[in-house]
Amino acid sequence: MSRDHLELGRRGEQLALAFLKKARHKILVRNYSCPIGEIDLITLSNGTLCFVEIKTRHGIDVSPEELVPRSKQRKIARIARRFVATHRMEAYPCRFDVLTVEIDESDRPNLRHYPNAFEIP
Repeated sequence: MSRDHLELGRRGEQLALAFLKKARHKILVRNYSCPIGEIDLITLSNGTLCFVEIKTRHGIDVSPEELVPRSKQRKIARIARRFVATHRMEAYPCRFDVLTVEIDESDRPNLRHYPNAFEIP
């Protein structure tokens, strides 16, 4: 992965973090990692555990479903189940969010939050 790509991702995560804090999400974990993989952010919003996938791009013109394909959704769900079990948080309802950070040609960010972007049966 290129240095520019990594830097763009870090910037997007910082912007997303500030956005969610302003929206009154309590940040529980950043970059939760386990042997299965990683989830960008885990937050608590109105008593619901939110597993947030952040997508940062220069110009996003696709839907959140296209940014997070079904295979990635299933992987996120497996990681989320592990987090819930490991941290004994079974009592909390869960949802899967996508937060997009689009950086325009003037270097201005545009953030879009998609709560409940996908569900896993």
